[in-house]
Amino acid sequence: MKNMSMSALGALCFFPRKAAFSSFCLGVFFCLFSCKKLVNDDGTLTAAGQKGISKNSALTGKPNVLLIVVDDLRYWSINRLYEDAANEPSDPTHGNRGGLNNMVPKTPNIDALIDGGNAVTFTNAHSAAVECCPSRTAFLFGKYPHQSGVYRNGNHWWTAVTDANALTKQFVQDSRYKVYGAGKIFHGNPDGQGKFFNAASSTTYGNFMETTSGIGTGGYTTVSPAINKVGYEFQIIDINAGKSDFSLNMADNVTEDAKAVTFCINKMKSVADANAGLTEANKSAFFVACGIRRPHSPLIVPDTYFNSTNAAVTPKVLPADTNSLPARAQFLINNNPNIPPDQLRTSYQNDWNNYLKAYSAAVSYTDAQVGRLINYIDSDPELKFNTIIILVSDHGFHLGDKHHTKKTTLYEETTRIPMVWRVPGQGTGNPKFCRVPVDLMSIYPTLMDYCNISNYPAISGRNIRDLITNPATAPSTDLTSPDLALTVMDQKSSTIRTVNYRFIQYNDGGSTGQDSDKEEVYNHAGTAYSFDPWEARNLRSQNPTFLTGLRNKREARIQTWTPMIAGTPSDE
Repeated sequence: MKNMSMSALGALCFFPRKAAFSSFCLGVFFCLFSCKKLVNDDGTLTAAGQKGISKNSALTGKPNVLLIVVDDLRYWSINRLYEDAANEPSDPTHGNRGGLNNMVPKTPNIDALIDGGNAVTFTNAHSAAVECCPSRTAFLFGKYPHQSGVYRNGNHWWTAVTDANALTKQFVQDSRYKVYGAGKIFHGNPDGQGKFFNAASSTTYGNFMETTSGIGTGGYTTVSPAINKVGYEFQIIDINAGKSDFSLNMADNVTEDAKAVTFCINKMKSVADANAGLTEANKSAFFVACGIRRPHSPLIVPDTYFNSTNAAVTPKVLPADTNSLPARAQFLINNNPNIPPDQLRTSYQNDWNNYLKAYSAAVSYTDAQVGRLINYIDSDPELKFNTIIILVSDHGFHLGDKHHTKKTTLYEETTRIPMVWRVPGQGTGNPKFCRVPVDLMSIYPTLMDYCNISNYPAISGRNIRDLITNPATAPSTDLTSPDLALTVMDQKSSTIRTVNYRFIQYNDGGSTGQDSDKEEVYNHAGTAYSFDPWEARNLRSQNPTFLTGLRNKREARIQTWTPMIAGTPSDE
């Protein structure tokens, strides 16, 4: 709309779908003839342009919500975030993560979301836990792992939380919302997930379509690597019947992610179509949660993405520092039920290179699926200016960093996640990046605020609407401020991330939890010691004066530990 001509605006006023859009056009014409600017330079509406939006806008009524949850997405694998990392503090010896020693897949759709109007990206966002199950349970039910007892994959999360506490349930119980979901949203126990996405009294799938059980064997051939390393699955799909590329035609949407995206698009369209011609009071809004499994292993994507992706550059691996770490840290880095996490990189170089390429391809494929969702929203002007889009990963991912692959550590690579909010009318200033530390728990309370839902259960998490409105807010270095991210792992193991430091404390920390060999401290922006963005130098042995403040902050956030619930913890 930024360069829209008068004739183009006139043509849009005959847009056949929505009566509300005609009202928008009338407001636009009024502003034009009043010589008022309607559109900002970044493509977002000015205050005058906002007057043309229907009353059911994201700021005043019941906005639509599209929540996109990606699995195992590494922060620095988003090209735009990799570029931004060059602005972070640089280790004088090893540089920073924005150098050339990282893997940068093609992510044009997520890049466009980040750079587009009304989007705010939290560059210091972190997961609530370090594995899929506890992370998703935490932010979908508003309880950190130490509050629910869900610490690891394999824990029976559905026995630790109540249906009434589910984020999705709050939308189900709001008469204005139609609620749908597909893909990997919750973790495991698919038979019980439907009740979070359907009518308030339903316990069946209904509107929720679970697509995480696999993609079957029809329509493609799986090609395995020459030497299949258990735990590091990477495969290629060759579409049969002459098909060599992913297509948006339904017949060719063979992956579970493509099917989930198609389902979600169809459901959003069904709500939009049903609203056509209705008065504002009678219109529905949608809450749609779309879970995209890739780049979780096995890394199965259409072969075109595997072959045409950016060349994977081996991430920088600093000299071994693991011998000086606490015993629990060494265990988390060096142990995996399938294969020692660094063995693939050190002993099977060819397979390691293929693994990096496969991960890169899976990220690019995920980007394409995200693009399908956003392009649908943006194809409809009313949806574009009345839909909140949230893109997050459930946790980060190691690619050789700290001599580890995958997740399940308390370091930056595992905890740091992409988090992008696009809220109509919000976050229009510069910079578009917010540097304040936040965690996944912020999603629940912030959505309750934006969507005008007041009758919801007691939950943990910080409402970050003020940060979305004012992304240039400077993070506070005062440890009494709420500018902090908390990530929990095993019972009594956790890390806090402030703007300056990361503080880790393990569950074998002794009676007081202050044994020098049970803690780690790393400098991310402080001035007392050299910058350490790679978390290669543990400052704990230097006994810095700020350690007491960090320890007190962690203890204030975690006052009690709920015992781990039943289940068989696993690492995948």
